[in-house]
Amino acid sequence: MALGSVFIGGDSAKVIEDILTVIEFDKIQTIEAINDRFLNVLAHDMEEALAQCQKAHSLSQAIGYKKGVLDAESNRAWYHILKCEFDHAFPLLKDLPEKYELIGDTYGHLLSINSMGVLHLDMGNYDHALPYFFKSVNLARNAGEKEREASSLANIGLIYNEMGKIEEAFDYFNEALNIPERNDTCFYTASKCIGLYYIDSGEYESALGHLENARKIAHEKRDTHFESELLTTLGCLYRAQKQYETAGDLFQQSLEISQTLGNIKIETENLYEIGCLHLARAQIESALSCLTRALDLALDKDIGNIRCKCYEQLSSTYEQKKEFEKALSYLKKFNAAEKEYNLNKAELRLKSLGFEHEIEKKHQMAEIYRLKNIELEEANRRITDLANHDTLTGLPNRRLLMEHLKTAIYSAKRNHLAVALLFIDLDDFKPVNDRLGHRAGDLVLKQVGDRLAQTMRRTDVVARFGGDEFVIMVPSLEDTGYVLRIIEKINHMFEKEFVTGSHRFKLGASIG
Repeated sequence: MALGSVFIGGDSAKVIEDILTVIEFDKIQTIEAINDRFLNVLAHDMEEALAQCQKAHSLSQAIGYKKGVLDAESNRAWYHILKCEFDHAFPLLKDLPEKYELIGDTYGHLLSINSMGVLHLDMGNYDHALPYFFKSVNLARNAGEKEREASSLANIGLIYNEMGKIEEAFDYFNEALNIPERNDTCFYTASKCIGLYYIDSGEYESALGHLENARKIAHEKRDTHFESELLTTLGCLYRAQKQYETAGDLFQQSLEISQTLGNIKIETENLYEIGCLHLARAQIESALSCLTRALDLALDKDIGNIRCKCYEQLSSTYEQKKEFEKALSYLKKFNAAEKEYNLNKAELRLKSLGFEHEIEKKHQMAEIYRLKNIELEEANRRITDLANHDTLTGLPNRRLLMEHLKTAIYSAKRNHLAVALLFIDLDDFKPVNDRLGHRAGDLVLKQVGDRLAQTMRRTDVVARFGGDEFVIMVPSLEDTGYVLRIIEKINHMFEKEFVTGSHRFKLGASIG
């Protein structure tokens, strides 16, 4: 053996194979751990979560781990949704349900459908979001995924809440909360929206109970994103009760958390709410400062709904200051921004429709190819059948008989058995053709084939060899007496008359 060369064989090869398997399994476990931790990391450090997500994606691609790739793409989409970067989230999510389905990942399929619903919800496409969530509920129920069922119910509640259908929303939130297996996200979302429902209804004690309980749990579990949102909602509750000091403290806490997390959307919302709080306390300059900061962030990150609210509130504030020129300027901007926001929503909706049309088109093409493949397979099967079978009798032809014979001989040699071949030649068949015609002759041949096939075992092969010749092959023959019994059966078979139309006659056969 040359220096530096390596020989692997026998047990050594098996050991190497086992080592490689263990290494790959370890990598998969690492990928799964990274993907599973994503949401927890996202709650504290969004950019670190993205970095981990990209790491999982790269590792998965390196070893061809499809589930890992899809999970990483799903997580990255969530990152972009939280950042309001819908144009980045959509391409990642649009094909995920189909991809998960292809690898047989039921939970991933379910989760990706729910994610599509969340994306449409955040984009304001409620009519598109609802079907995804209803589908998610049904899939979750069928799969026994109670946690996902609760989340989807809560999201349906969110949509109805946004659409102003408060009673329906309330029912869905309560249904979600009544599922014991619900996850924390579902609990926080439902609690927040039920709290808002009670605030709007003036039932402040009920609102406080739901919101404070959810906030405490979020704080204990260090779910800082949700804690920040719940603090903002609690601030709205106390502001509605004119407890401005408490409201201000809550808004400030939420603002600081959102700034630490880098969650621009919640930061912008808090600045807006603090601005509104200053207005309620007649602190006009402080209000203008907060509203302007909120507007700058909304403009920078293109958060359309908050931008519109800031313009409107700034216009109202300058009107109070009797600075009518600025008030009019912001009012015009408000009108323009509202139109733009609605137009952007329409464009996003149009884009989403385009994506969905593309997905539907892919499904249709896949179905067309599937049907074509079925047709092709059927055509190939028919061609093969025609190539291997006699068209008149339906029996195997000479070609297929030879294939069976090769297999039978190989098997017989291996098992120390025999193969028997019986050649059957019809006697006096030519006069039948001459006297009654070829059609009658064909009917006779078919009857002979049917009788022979019914006489033999399933393992035996009855073939039409050509013309009026038939062959019977008996594979794996142990008892030569069986061949004699076959001959006896065939002779007995030919004692029965053949019938073609009004003609009845007997035929003989030579067997060798």
